[in-house]
Amino acid sequence: MYKKELAHLQKGGVVCAPAETVYGLLASRDSAEILTELKGRSENFITLVNDASEITGATTSELNFAKRYWAADLPLTVVFTHDGCAYRKTTHPVTRELVRGAGPLYAPSANPKGLPPAVTEEQARRYYGNSARVLIIGGECGTSNSGAKPSTVVKFKDGAPVIIRQGGVYVPDKRIVIGLTGNSGAGKSRAGEIFRKSGFDVINCDGIAHTVIDSPACAADIEKLLQGRFTRKEIAARVFADHALLSRYNKAVFPHIIAEIARKTEKCVLPVVLDAPTLYEADCGGLCTHALAVTAREDVRLARILKRDGITEAQARLRMSADKPTEFYSTRGAAIIDNSDASENFENKILHYIEVIISGDSANRSAT
Repeated sequence: MYKKELAHLQKGGVVCAPAETVYGLLASRDSAEILTELKGRSENFITLVNDASEITGATTSELNFAKRYWAADLPLTVVFTHDGCAYRKTTHPVTRELVRGAGPLYAPSANPKGLPPAVTEEQARRYYGNSARVLIIGGECGTSNSGAKPSTVVKFKDGAPVIIRQGGVYVPDKRIVIGLTGNSGAGKSRAGEIFRKSGFDVINCDGIAHTVIDSPACAADIEKLLQGRFTRKEIAARVFADHALLSRYNKAVFPHIIAEIARKTEKCVLPVVLDAPTLYEADCGGLCTHALAVTAREDVRLARILKRDGITEAQARLRMSADKPTEFYSTRGAAIIDNSDASENFENKILHYIEVIISGDSANRSAT
């Protein structure tokens, strides 16, 4: 794919293509003068790379920092100390293909001096369609990971990263582990996705629990408690119908689950979110530096569970009977975000919560 465009780049030409937020002008680093002419001004052009191995002269700490964010395909631009230049790993499928075939590549925004960056193919052709030195690839800007925000720009000072421009990725200067909890149907999964796109490793504690429950040690404890072997569905039916049994069941399995969550958390290099519906019941709070509970009205949660899980209303209400009230979370110091309306405002609430945490302010309070 893009053989013509790749050949054009390798011969010193320029390709105008969609990227994460706007169209960019891509060219080899030997073609800076052409880019300056097309832009109508001189500037330090950002360089797109395949990975950190293409950057020479940077310190080990700088390279390791870039690797951990770029490995997760997060939109982060790093200005390295050794040359003062900005580098980024692109996450857009078109520009990624071009960088793989001809990179590293300079990639300033596609706009002549005094005009806004092109965000559509029509706009790009209006700017550069008559230039023989520019080939244009059409397509939409944006990726599933970028949203509408530009990349975060980080520069190193005295060996530590300093945010120059806050974009869609958050870079904390300290260890952060957020316990994400709340009731079924409230919207924890959506919150987790917002965290992931903002530069967090999200650990699905339910997923870990399902794996751990099948381990020989945990399975033996469950069999001893229930006095026999049962399928997961049979186990769920029994424990959710008997709160006393559910409590004993949790005491049997939680130690196995917590040990595995702690192990995975220690291996994470990005800030961490533990998606843990039973954060406090499982005594996982000790693993966390912050806690956030996502809540919603009961009728809203019921409708979401019925649509999501395809179960009967009686089954859904039985499951919800084990849920905790909002006060359960707030009295334990968790921040509270309400997601009853499921609007875009929910994402803004999560992003505001992240900003509060990164700034170092107390975030374990109501964020509604």
